[in-house]
Amino acid sequence: FDKHRCSSPIMTTQGRKKILEDRSSRSNPHEVVVCHLQWNVAVDFELSVLRATARYTIRRVEPGASILSLDTSKLEIDFVCDEKGKELDHTLYAEEIEKPYLGQRLDIVLTPGVTHVEISYETTPQSSALQWLPPAQTAGKLYPYLFTQCQAIHARSLLPCQDRPGVKMTYKATVSVPRWATCVMSAVQMIQQTSPKNVKTFVWMQDVPVSSYLIALAVGDLRRKEISARCAVWSEPQIVDKAAEEYSQTE
Repeated sequence: FDKHRCSSPIMTTQGRKKILEDRSSRSNPHEVVVCHLQWNVAVDFELSVLRATARYTIRRVEPGASILSLDTSKLEIDFVCDEKGKELDHTLYAEEIEKPYLGQRLDIVLTPGVTHVEISYETTPQSSALQWLPPAQTAGKLYPYLFTQCQAIHARSLLPCQDRPGVKMTYKATVSVPRWATCVMSAVQMIQQTSPKNVKTFVWMQDVPVSSYLIALAVGDLRRKEISARCAVWSEPQIVDKAAEEYSQTE
């Protein structure tokens, strides 16, 4: 995915380019910036966690930069490696006592020539971007439901990232869910397939560079209802018609 270019707002001061400061992030895009995310996710409703790998294409803004700093919050980091599968040294710092809402900074040591970094991790039930609803809280009362809310700085609890609006990236997501479920995202669906193990897999692609807070995911017993040639709504079967009526004048 090297074809994807990095996109970050910059300002020019006396001929020098500088990435805008963001006090809500501990990431370092002024040194190393992420360009593209390949995200593989397995949704576990029983434990209310995501098991995932986040593989980033990176670019060194400073040629000699050797550290990639990412924002995280309430994540369990399992393994970090380069594009060849070689483990990379990394440090997950403790939360700042005075600013726990900023989460934990993850520093990854980049060896010379590394262009991709892959992080294997799990979310936790405390990950604030993830909202897990039991069946009793849904319209159908039969299946659980999951949706994300990453704005303003909750994306770091969904995946390690440079969680600031000034950093934009493209992404491809491969999401595995139970057979009864449907996955929707803030991207274009490419593939849907079901395996013999009663697992359904969805592949989504976002070719427009977006900030991390715009990554959105919902998984549940969902149905699609067209409201025009180019627009549709997704909701539970029991309320999808009402939802379509609500948005019927969108066009």
